[in-house]
Amino acid sequence: YFQSHASFMSGSGDLLLTATMQLGVGSRVVRGPHWKWAKQDGGEGSVGTVRNFESPEEVVVVWDNGTAANYRCSGAYDLRVLDNGPAGVVHEDCFSCDECGARPLYGVRWACADCNGVSLCSACYHGDKHSTRHRFFQFVHPLAEPVWCDSRRRAKKYTCRGLFPGARVVRGVDWQWEDQDGGSGKRGKVTEVQDWCPDAPRSAAYVLWDSGVKNLYRVGYEGMVDLRVVSEAKAFAYYRDHLPLLGEINRPPNSDTSAASSTSASLELGGGSAGCPGACPHMELCAFQPGDRVRVAVSTDTFQRLQRTHGGWSPAMSECVDIVGSIVGVDEDGDAVVSYPSGNRWTLNPAALCLIPDPSASARRLRAAVGGGGGGGSGAGGGASSVYATTLLPVTPNLPQSVPLALSPGDLVRVLATTSSGSDQQQQLLGNGRGRVGRVVRVRSDGDVQVDVCGSVMTLSPGCLAPCPPQSGGINFNGGGAASSGSSSGGAAGVSSASGSGGGVPDSPQSGERLSNLLKKLFQEHVGGCGSGGGAGGGSADGSGDGRVIDPSEELVKAAANGDLSRLQELLGARRSSASSSPQRQQQRAVSAAPTADANAIYAGHTALQAASQNGHIAAARLLIDRGANLQAEDRDGDQAVHHAAFGDQAELVRLLHRRGADINARNRRRQTPLHIAVNKGHAGVVLALLACGALPSLQDADGDTPLHDAVSKRREDVLALLLEHGADLSVCNNDGFNVLHHTALRGNPAAMKILLTKLQRQWLVDERKDDGYTALHLAALNNHLEVCELLVQLGGACLDTQNVNMQTPLHLAVERQHAQVVRLLVREGASVSVRDKDGDTPLHEALRHHTLSQLRQLQDMQDVGKLLMGLGLNSGDKKSLASIACFLAANGADLTLKNKKGQTPLDLCPDPNLCKALSKCQREHSARVASASAAASSGADECLVCSEPRDCLFGPCGHVACCCLCAARAKKCLICKEPITSRAKIEECLVCSDRPAAVLFRPCGHMCACEGCAAAAAAAAAGPPRNRQQGMMNNGQPDQTATLREMQKIQQQLLDIREQTSCPVCLDRLKNMVFLCGHGTCQHCGDQMTVCPICRKPIERRVLVY
Repeated sequence: YFQSHASFMSGSGDLLLTATMQLGVGSRVVRGPHWKWAKQDGGEGSVGTVRNFESPEEVVVVWDNGTAANYRCSGAYDLRVLDNGPAGVVHEDCFSCDECGARPLYGVRWACADCNGVSLCSACYHGDKHSTRHRFFQFVHPLAEPVWCDSRRRAKKYTCRGLFPGARVVRGVDWQWEDQDGGSGKRGKVTEVQDWCPDAPRSAAYVLWDSGVKNLYRVGYEGMVDLRVVSEAKAFAYYRDHLPLLGEINRPPNSDTSAASSTSASLELGGGSAGCPGACPHMELCAFQPGDRVRVAVSTDTFQRLQRTHGGWSPAMSECVDIVGSIVGVDEDGDAVVSYPSGNRWTLNPAALCLIPDPSASARRLRAAVGGGGGGGSGAGGGASSVYATTLLPVTPNLPQSVPLALSPGDLVRVLATTSSGSDQQQQLLGNGRGRVGRVVRVRSDGDVQVDVCGSVMTLSPGCLAPCPPQSGGINFNGGGAASSGSSSGGAAGVSSASGSGGGVPDSPQSGERLSNLLKKLFQEHVGGCGSGGGAGGGSADGSGDGRVIDPSEELVKAAANGDLSRLQELLGARRSSASSSPQRQQQRAVSAAPTADANAIYAGHTALQAASQNGHIAAARLLIDRGANLQAEDRDGDQAVHHAAFGDQAELVRLLHRRGADINARNRRRQTPLHIAVNKGHAGVVLALLACGALPSLQDADGDTPLHDAVSKRREDVLALLLEHGADLSVCNNDGFNVLHHTALRGNPAAMKILLTKLQRQWLVDERKDDGYTALHLAALNNHLEVCELLVQLGGACLDTQNVNMQTPLHLAVERQHAQVVRLLVREGASVSVRDKDGDTPLHEALRHHTLSQLRQLQDMQDVGKLLMGLGLNSGDKKSLASIACFLAANGADLTLKNKKGQTPLDLCPDPNLCKALSKCQREHSARVASASAAASSGADECLVCSEPRDCLFGPCGHVACCCLCAARAKKCLICKEPITSRAKIEECLVCSDRPAAVLFRPCGHMCACEGCAAAAAAAAAGPPRNRQQGMMNNGQPDQTATLREMQKIQQQLLDIREQTSCPVCLDRLKNMVFLCGHGTCQHCGDQMTVCPICRKPIERRVLVY
């Protein structure tokens, strides 16, 4: 669509305006900044659809409530664009949403101004995906100019309402579907928003009408709206002030945003090159040259996304992360060809690379910049930096403003805290980097500079930077008085000691294991430099000579990681040089002492307290906390110090942090608490410490898993027992719908299942179903976990015949998967072999069907016809297994005559005559066993349970015959079921044949007036015809009550749990309808009279009524 309009958009202004107007038809809109039409739209947040443009200044909108009116879209803007995806606006295929993976990207594209090549769709942008602290550029359509948007952190969100799932609707203004809705005025319910066609996403809605008809209707496709809402539904929340204005074409960036910062951020984030806004990221020319040393400066996940349109991704490319390579060429697309020590060469996206500066060249260029060092050094530096050099006019009182300075990669600069010129937007872009010393990573062709500040790479305008003088940067070129005569080798040695650890740090890995490895790698490095030349500068091999650069943040974090208490005290300003110190010691301190460090300084993405916590240095952690270290400071993964302590198995540090006020239930970006991390690592001591400190044992992470789920997955039964002892909730389900019992059955962990069932307080959880109807026994039977099945049946009392949504019992699943041992267990424990699924199939149907299918597959796979005729070469393992299962079911009472919904009996599914004969034989043997057992049982069933005389008295209402008439006169309760006796009737002879005594009880009348033979032919009881007659043998007037009583106990316990959750814990009479900020609640009557929570004893700050 856009290719066909490209010529119009690149032509005259009128054609561009017309094309842009066409792009808006069908867009979903909300009220704009100049709205003055009261509640014509239905109120703030109500959504409408652009129907058409009457003129460049006027647009027609149909609101979801049915109102249609004209609105201004030029000069004054009455509308904002909520979603122009239904209008068919689509961006180039090289763009995709980095959060949900949508490709192509329909609607507004949001490009992050703080990350390389990261784009979001509108749903993810308004859904707070990616960091809400980052700024974004807005691209309304592919050829639009980028529009700057501030961070979402403090922006206000509104909820949109209208034609969304849950709304009640009637036919709308564009209805043309006759009486699909059941007639004019009939209502329906929106079930989901869908695509009318692939080129117009989110442009239609499925409606289920009250008549039962369900169909798809237009909501925005080509401006048409088939529905009108009568009861609107709430949908997602959106950032109102970040939405584009309808009709504002190619709106320039905000006036308070400088062109330099806007351009640099646009280039950095895949917003396009300076000459072509909105172009693909790979259009930018590569600034690297052959011979440059580079490394991947992003995480593996981001690296993989950046490679999608730049040569592709291969798993072997993971070697590029954290390893330095060399540029060997640049291809025609601007991609860099990088060679690595392994001998591999990869074509990489330049946006993922960071330049590793040359130490000696950096030193010479920095000397030239500040006027220090010999002429030889300056000359060499200037020659080496000819490719990257640029001219900056620093705004700083320390240097004359008219002196141009040349900066190159590796040079040290300071990010200005304040500027005498430049906009407020520029200063806001500096963020937390103000006043910090950074290293130039890259100088862009447009003059912007990429600076590495404390491990974070920032793209800044020249006016925001100043060269770092020796006094402020900690660099001493003239130490010892030797630099004035000196050679460039001494200066190079001095700077190389800093460059050894200042080349930047790769992004923190996402997993805990890689985080641990990175911390160990960083914290075990020595501070000593890499200079080896003894030149005039006096540099030494241990890095303690003149020219050494010390980063206080790096020193602080490393000292905390190593537990160096004295070094920490020096850096934090707790120790001073005393008068009694030797001159040599004072001189060493004067050379190597760093400026007083901030206790919250960050190095490699981590604070000193996090490093000390993970490595278990209690004294160092206590000192840092005393010096004001932030207990809630987070690293790139959102982990706080207490997370690091849990990861490092430091129980004492967990207790210390808790005493000092750390949040023991803090969550990282994966929503994991310290308890999750400790359970995953198997640190039982830390788990016990956290639980003792009050950690909540049932909080869920991003996957919905609780610590119980993790303990089962890691097979840590000791941790599982600890969690259960502290009240962990077994009923909490993860995102897949599995509670802990389901999860344990799925994993097949019998030790964990035994602990769970032993400590289980709510027995009804054993038969709790998932959304698909599967219980824990279903899952265990399906996955052939025999021991778990045995525990669930024998220890947990699981119901054997529970059916899932397909009406399958655990026996169906075990037969289908050919788990013979599980089948035998279930049948032996009493599972019914005659239950039918949704197709009417019994387990025997399933066994014979799969047996036949396996035979057919084996016959099709046979290559030798001779072997086929001779019956040779067949792999009969599955055949024998299924045949044995079928015979076992038939021998245990499976009915060979039951038909499924297709009218097929089990024997109809078995073409093997030999197997059919075996099944019939098994059924006959079963019938004979049952008959003999019944005869043996009935031989002693005719005697009175009291005096052993013949039984001849029928008890009512239970229908049991337990004793003779003489003993029955004294009985108050039935001797079989213990129910009170309300009536007694003597059993006479059969009223039909008069040959045998009556032996059959008729239901519901309760009469016993015929023998077994006559009862089969009787049409009704002689004493009165019942409506529904049921026959039963004597002493079998009511079935066994064991299962029914067990189910009743489970239901009673479940009701008791529900009552405890909903009843007021104070009065126990009224329902709980008031909650406090601590999370507990009472009824309103009790809550109004309290000042402290009756559960946790915290002061009540606010009361909230629940409706």
